[in-house]
Amino acid sequence: MGLSLFSRLAEVSVEEGKYEEAFQYQKSYINVFEEAFNSDKLDKTKQLEIKYERELQNQKLMRLRLEGEKKEQQIKLMKALNDRQNQLVENLKLNELNVPNS
Repeated sequence: MGLSLFSRLAEVSVEEGKYEEAFQYQKSYINVFEEAFNSDKLDKTKQLEIKYERELQNQKLMRLRLEGEKKEQQIKLMKALNDRQNQLVENLKLNELNVPNS
């Protein structure tokens, strides 16, 4: 609304031959336009920054999840190897019991 008001006042001032006044209105028009334009750009920049930060956080979270899953798999593998070793030890003990003493 401010833009159209300053624009119209500048036009009227030119029509009345008040060029200095028209110049001042035109400067006000440009100032309001730049302020609105810069504000809009600033808002868009902030929104992009928020989206960027959110994406970084999502990527970090995904990396942490993958690392957690990898560690969980390693733990399962270590447990399976431990169970296998325990079974081998038990088998060796049973074999010793089944072998007659000479």
